[in-house]
Amino acid sequence: MSDSGTILELVLDNIPQGVFWKDRNSVYLGCNRVVCKTLGLTGPHELIGKSDYQFPSLTKAQADAFVEADREVMKTGVPLNAIIEPMNRFDGATIWIETIKVPLRDESGNVIGVLGTWQEVTSRRQAEEALRRGEQRYRSLVTAISELVWTSNATGSGLRVDPPLEDFTGLDRNQLRGSGWLQAVHPDDRERATSAWSHSALTVSPYECEFRLKRADGEWRNIHSRGIPIRDPAGTLLEWIGVGVDVTERRRAEIRIQKLHDDLERRVLSRTSELEAANKELEAFSYSVSHDLRAPLRAIDGFSRILLSEHAKDLPPEAMEFLNDIRTNSRMMGQLIDDLLKFSRLSRHPIQKVRIQTSELVRVCLEELKRSETGRDIRVKIGELPDCWADQGLLKQVWINLIANAFKYSSKQAVTEIEIGSGNDAAGEPYYFIHDNGIGFDMRYVHKLFGVFQRLHRAEDYEGAGVGLATVQRVIHRHGGNVWAEGEPNRGAKFYFTLPERGLSP
Repeated sequence: MSDSGTILELVLDNIPQGVFWKDRNSVYLGCNRVVCKTLGLTGPHELIGKSDYQFPSLTKAQADAFVEADREVMKTGVPLNAIIEPMNRFDGATIWIETIKVPLRDESGNVIGVLGTWQEVTSRRQAEEALRRGEQRYRSLVTAISELVWTSNATGSGLRVDPPLEDFTGLDRNQLRGSGWLQAVHPDDRERATSAWSHSALTVSPYECEFRLKRADGEWRNIHSRGIPIRDPAGTLLEWIGVGVDVTERRRAEIRIQKLHDDLERRVLSRTSELEAANKELEAFSYSVSHDLRAPLRAIDGFSRILLSEHAKDLPPEAMEFLNDIRTNSRMMGQLIDDLLKFSRLSRHPIQKVRIQTSELVRVCLEELKRSETGRDIRVKIGELPDCWADQGLLKQVWINLIANAFKYSSKQAVTEIEIGSGNDAAGEPYYFIHDNGIGFDMRYVHKLFGVFQRLHRAEDYEGAGVGLATVQRVIHRHGGNVWAEGEPNRGAKFYFTLPERGLSP
């Protein structure tokens, strides 16, 4: 081979493109190493004298496409540029090649074959395909969603629209392009929408504005539009993309909610006024009870006491008994008035929570109550009583009433046994309890326990006005807790109450 031939062969074998040439029958006359490597050949000698149909890695469709392009070039004598087509390598992988084919001519200018070059563009093809799929998904998404999607160029001067915006406004894309979209904006809102867009375009900051947009049917709809600037990795602004959301129903709902809120406030003010008036009436009633009812009770008790002390010798025994009953019942009436007044004041008493040492409070209540229980064998077992946060005075009323209740209904026992402690329910909520060995009660009537004047036992057997447990329930409910009881006839009773979890301290 001549030196020029050697140089040409070296050039052909070292360029990254595949180079080949064929005769008029599309039979290969030669190629460079890139072609041999792609087809799995050791050298050009394995290719010379063969057609594309004789290489097992190529499909018939691929071979047909190659030969058809060869024939067109040789028939027309015109080169074919940028033919992008698939090719199977010898290892089975499919690559994409961009081919250029030109006619080969003899010294007389006659076409005697075809010369071709190709380079692999698989990566570019994959990128283009990914871009095409992404564009297709974007278009599908834009079509499927109810929002109005828009884009604009980097300067913000050229609005581009998608079908949903055209369908919404009834205007075609040519009418909406650029600043044409403003013709669909309510005249009173155009300046605000334009100013917001100009500011965003100037400062390259997110755009956000709400305005009324005319729908194709002529109705004005509230649209909340938001757009963001899109930049390349270097930070250069490429375009704007945004969406417009129809918030008309949301705004209408907000107006309805505001009206309901305003109406509720008016009703609350009205009810508050009514409640204040009712409280004043209750205060007046309490004053009347405290003064007007107590006066005749004091008179009854006083005159009865005078009769007993100054005229006892002139009265028969039966009259003396009647007078003693009168005094006893007048004192009971006075106590009932006191209990009712205390109960009525519970709802108005402001709660002032402090940290309370429960064990100390229970000890004080026991000492106060035991002073009036002389001669009784009372045994009290006190377990762990965690500290809590509550109103000192109100919580003392709870313990006083519960302990007094236990003393009263176990008074007929030779030995009164009372247990006071705490625990946790299945949900982990802490509670306090007091358990006595008294007469108990039937659980069928447990719902009556905490009602005012509700008694499960005869007044002749156990004195009381039936207000104590109602007071306990009112106080515990005002603290956000709960109270309940368990009992069994002649087997004692157990009362429980809870304070909110935040009310019990560790």
